[in-house]
Amino acid sequence: MKHLFRGPLLSLFYVAQLSAPALAFPPQIPPQVVRHTNVVTFTSSGVYTPTPGMVYDDVYAVAGGGSGGSGALQAASVACSGGGGGGGGGSAYGAFSAAAIGASISVTIGAGGAGGTSVSGASAVVGNNGAAGGNTSFGSLLTAFGGGAGAGGQLAAASGGGGGGTPWLQGGNASGSTGGTSLSIGSAGSSGAAVATVGLAGGGSGGAGSSAAGAAFTGGSSLFGAAGGGSGAGITAGNAVSNGATGGASIATGTQGTAGAGAGGVGTSPALSGRQFNLFTGAGGGGGASALVTAFAGGAGGTPGGGGGGGGCAQVNGASGAGGAGGAGYVIIVEHF
Repeated sequence: MKHLFRGPLLSLFYVAQLSAPALAFPPQIPPQVVRHTNVVTFTSSGVYTPTPGMVYDDVYAVAGGGSGGSGALQAASVACSGGGGGGGGGSAYGAFSAAAIGASISVTIGAGGAGGTSVSGASAVVGNNGAAGGNTSFGSLLTAFGGGAGAGGQLAAASGGGGGGTPWLQGGNASGSTGGTSLSIGSAGSSGAAVATVGLAGGGSGGAGSSAAGAAFTGGSSLFGAAGGGSGAGITAGNAVSNGATGGASIATGTQGTAGAGAGGVGTSPALSGRQFNLFTGAGGGGGASALVTAFAGGAGGTPGGGGGGGGCAQVNGASGAGGAGGAGYVIIVEHF
C-alpha cells in the first residue's frame, strides 16, 4: 500500500494516526493500478457522491477553530486582562475504499466559534467567553474535532486560552484563568503566558491568555492542525494600555495573524490551490489592543480552523473589544482511479 503516501510530511502524519487505538485505518485498498486522481473540496456541509470508477479516496478534514473571548471592563487604577484566544481546530486523515464509502456519504463542515461579545457599562465586569469550533466529519468514517473557546478577560486576574482540537477529542474550553485542555499531539491553551507547546500531527494549537497585569501573548503554532489565537491586551494598575498579541503560525504555510495598536489582524488563510492536500490549515487571529474608553476586537482565525484572537480590555463607561471568530472547517477528497 505504498501508493497511499504522498511525501514525508503525510507519512509522518499517518504514523502519528496509528498511535491512537480509536481509529482503525487505512482500510484494505484494492490492489489495482491507480492511473489518475480527481480532487473534490467542501467548504460547507453537503453530500459526497464518488465519481464513477473511483477505487479509493484520500480524505483530509480540518475542524472549526474556537473563538476568542472579549476583554474585561475594569475600574480605573485596577488591572484587567484581555480575552483569551481560541484554540485551533484539529485535523484528521484517512484512506477509504469505494466499498467503505458506498454510493454517497454526508460531509459536515464545522463552523468557527462566534467571538465573545463586547461588554460595556458603568460597572466592572469580566468579558464574555468565546465559543468552541464545530467538528468536521466524513460520514462516520472520519472526524476532526474543533478548537476550544477562549475565556473572557478577567478582573485583576489572567485569562485562559482555548485548547487545540485533535483527530480524537474536542479542544477544551477555557474557564476564567484556566486554559483549555488538549491531547498530547495538540497543545493546551495558556493562562497568562505564551503557549509553550507546538501542535503536532493533526493537533490544533492552543490560544493564549492575557496576564493578570495586562500583558498579551502570542497564540500557539501548529504543524498539521490549525493555530491558536493571540490574547487581547489588558490594562495595568497604572492605567497603561498596550497592543494585542499575534496569532499563532501555521508552520506548514508560514503565516500568522498580526496585532498592533488597533484591532487584531485576521489569521492568514492559505491559498488552497496548488498545495499538497495535507497542508491546509489556517493561522490564528491576532489579539485586540486595550484602550481606556473603546478597546479593539480580536482578529478572526484563518480558514480552515484558525483560532480567533481575544478582545482588548477597557475601563468602566467604555466598551471592551469583542473576541475574534474562529475559522471554519474544510474537507478535501482526492479520488484515485
